[in-house]
Amino acid sequence: MVKKVQIAAKALPLAFEIVISTLMFMAIGYFIGSFIGKIGSVIGMTLGSMFGLAFVIYRLIKKFG
Repeated sequence: MVKKVQIAAKALPLAFEIVISTLMFMAIGYFIGSFIGKIGSVIGMTLGSMFGLAFVIYRLIKKFG
């Protein structure tokens, strides 16, 4: 049980990084896309979430690779 808690405690900063970077890039995409219109904000949020997850994957590869 203690080992599972230690693993969860070590994974918590990584989980926060994934969530924060994805939300940050989504917000940036929404802000930029809102200049185009409603469909632009949706496309901006989609692209922002993809870039956010790609950024996290890049950081993970650099960190553990």
